Amino acid sequence: MTVFVIKRIWTITTDYLIVQQNIILEVSRDANDGLRSQEGTFIEHKIYGDGNCMFRAVSYILWNTEDEHRSLRTAVVHHIVNNWHEYAPFVMAEWGINCPENYLEYMKHEGVFASELECIVATKIYGRNLSIYRRVNEFEIKRVFHNHINDNRGTARLLFTGRSDSGHYNVLFLNN
Repeated sequence: MTVFVIKRIWTITTDYLIVQQNIILEVSRDANDGLRSQEGTFIEHKIYGDGNCMFRAVSYILWNTEDEHRSLRTAVVHHIVNNWHEYAPFVMAEWGINCPENYLEYMKHEGVFASELECIVATKIYGRNLSIYRRVNEFEIKRVFHNHINDNRGTARLLFTGRSDSGHYNVLFLNN
């Protein structure tokens, strides 16, 4: 893959004027244009970052569109509320919320970040395995989480970047 980078150069003329020049550089990228891991090489699909990125990413994996993120959020939040006995300790640990009504009120709003719990539930509802990766460097990623649900279904692969409390999810696809 060839990437074009714009580099700005500032020069001062003999008349002491500062002039800006934009130079376009062509950079070739190695590693078969993908991100390497022990599981293979992946292509990263960028997801819009607006606080809904986890729901957008899983929506893209399930339905090939980010547009179903609202309905996915609703399904996940209601599943957690309806199965509170199973998820309450995890909600308490992640969000400090101890009753289903407060969790529903908090998570129902668009733009509220999802945690690993919501990732797991989203893929569990639809019978998908889940793997979450983080970057090791520019070309390498490492799987940091895996939840196995079903041998007969595919794996939703997410790349998490940034800080734990304010990061971003993109989608990974195996590059065959």
